[in-house]
Amino acid sequence: MAGLALGLPIVTTRGHLTEPLWGESGAVLLADVADRAGFVAHVERLLEHGEERERLGEKARALYDERFDLRHRLQH
Repeated sequence: MAGLALGLPIVTTRGHLTEPLWGESGAVLLADVADRAGFVAHVERLLEHGEERERLGEKARALYDERFDLRHRLQH
């Protein structure tokens, strides 16, 4: 959550318990849990493409604001 709130580009794994939100949101890059090469490829692509890092970070921050910000808990 801190990474999302800070607008950081995030690469993480997807497994059988991963909620669809993560793939649908476009706010994180997902690699299957056993796909080390895919995970590394995502990281390398982000390292090479600053504009993609920035876009992903913006989506992460927007998702946090929309779904997880404390104000949503306080309204209920």
